Amino acid sequence: MSPAPSIGEPGAAAGAERAVDAAVAALSLAALASGISQRAMDPLLPRLADDFGQSIGAVAGVITAFTVGYAAAQPVFGPVGDRLGKYRVISWSSAACTVAALLCALAPDLASLIGARVLAGAAAASVLPLAIAWIGDVVPYERRQPVLARFMLGQIGGVAAGQLVGGISADFLGRLAPFVIAALLFAACTALLLRMRRRLPAAALTTGTAAGRLGLAQILREFGAVLRRPWARRVLLTTCVEGALVFGALAFFATHLHLTLGVSLATAGLVVMPFALGGLLFSLAARPLLARLGEAGLARAGGASMM
Repeated sequence: MSPAPSIGEPGAAAGAERAVDAAVAALSLAALASGISQRAMDPLLPRLADDFGQSIGAVAGVITAFTVGYAAAQPVFGPVGDRLGKYRVISWSSAACTVAALLCALAPDLASLIGARVLAGAAAASVLPLAIAWIGDVVPYERRQPVLARFMLGQIGGVAAGQLVGGISADFLGRLAPFVIAALLFAACTALLLRMRRRLPAAALTTGTAAGRLGLAQILREFGAVLRRPWARRVLLTTCVEGALVFGALAFFATHLHLTLGVSLATAGLVVMPFALGGLLFSLAARPLLARLGEAGLARAGGASMM
């Protein structure tokens, strides 16, 4: 095991940058696994309805359950990440995601599967926000946006790959396959994250300095402090609307194509792949676009392109 580079050693800065870049790649893989876990159920709904003898609406609870667990855990992981270390918490969450995916695969009935999906959503809730926050902490401002774009490619690719994995599983592999694939991916991510952690500089593993025990009252106080900021409320409202409009429709896209047009579920899942292609194009163009438009201009251009 090679020691993490320390300040003052020749080449320490370059070595630390390489270690951070490698850790970002591992975090992107974790985001990919999270996206697959989240979206693989979308095209699988007709298969689940047949397997459990339930309606599409009833089995759609596996999607809602993941979302509920994911949303409920969000306010907790921020303070926990600040105190215990964001990177460390993501590593633990990746291990928990492995267990949750296996529980989903072993679920004997729909009720058990829905319960396991709540746990899967809660376990995955730390990956995206804490990884973004960690990148903001350790990556210099001038490199931050391109690095974030590369990281987000994992999440976007996971959303698209999840649709494809779910569709192929529905037609050929069975309903257990997406959970086994997710478990294997999360297990690999956990090993990579722990390995990369040993190579990171100490400055990339700092934790919060707030004293006292981490309790519910403290979490609520910090969350309340965020909500008192007008811009924070606007961002939260915007992301809420975005989630309802984008991912709400995405959840039933493959099922709609299958039931109304007779498209196979594997093909329906493949139709969503251009969503990931758009993310890939953005990640490649993020640096020149940011240099030309700036952060605010890039956000305005992105919003205008969706109108």
